[in-house]
Amino acid sequence: MPYRSSSLLLIACLTTISAPVLADLRPLGQDRWYAALGGYWVYDSETELSLSPAGTPLVAAQVNLTKDLDVDKAYAGPRFDGYWRFKPKHRVEISAYSVNRSGSNTINRQITIEDPDGDEVVFDTGAKVDTTFDIDVWRVSYLYSFYRSQQVELGVGAGLYGLDLSLKLAGDATVNGTPSGVVSESAAALAPLPVVSFRMDYSPADRWTVRAGIDQFFINQDNYSGAFNDFMLAVEHQTFKYVSFGLGYDRLQLALEVDDADYLGKVRSFWTGVMAYAAFRY
Repeated sequence: MPYRSSSLLLIACLTTISAPVLADLRPLGQDRWYAALGGYWVYDSETELSLSPAGTPLVAAQVNLTKDLDVDKAYAGPRFDGYWRFKPKHRVEISAYSVNRSGSNTINRQITIEDPDGDEVVFDTGAKVDTTFDIDVWRVSYLYSFYRSQQVELGVGAGLYGLDLSLKLAGDATVNGTPSGVVSESAAALAPLPVVSFRMDYSPADRWTVRAGIDQFFINQDNYSGAFNDFMLAVEHQTFKYVSFGLGYDRLQLALEVDDADYLGKVRSFWTGVMAYAAFRY
């Protein structure tokens, strides 16, 4: 009898303790608002480009930022991801972050730039060139959940990526063949990319969620050709009713060529990073 009474008392205590804990759980796919803010660490990246937008300088030859200009491969900064579920099977996602890199190198090849006035600016072999290359990334997507259960949510949709690229070179140069000391030249371009999207949220156990997503883009028509892929994978723990903590992985690849004097020339870029974040869910 004492053993039975102790067992019943233990069960009663566990039930009492677990009831509010379970009540704190937010069922998968039931949150209307989701906002995640954290740090994004890019540990490997590489970019080759030549820019030719109207009114900005032209990098006449393809330049590898890492090999030719010793631009950093690593970057750390903030990142935001979120969504609004306006109906049970419909949501709008948004993301925003930057990948800003810089470097300084004595170049072993000539780099020619045409400035907005039509002057030819040449950074010759042996010149020391300081470089900054910034990419601001934002994304807006619509997702439709074609399958939902207590453990799995699968969705497809479409969206738009915006990649705002900015390049600045500064160093000893000649202008139209005349030595001109330190010259600074900048180029910028905005590349809006339509994508198709796939999402999977999976809850293997209480309080745990695995989130995976792919955004894909292919085009080969008229003056445009290229491909874009962004793969994301994250694991979250719902520590509190409205707050989760997560770790994630992200790899983005871009290859785009536009045969248009008023727009982007060629860009080939990729970066791989990890993120740690806190997410508010309601």
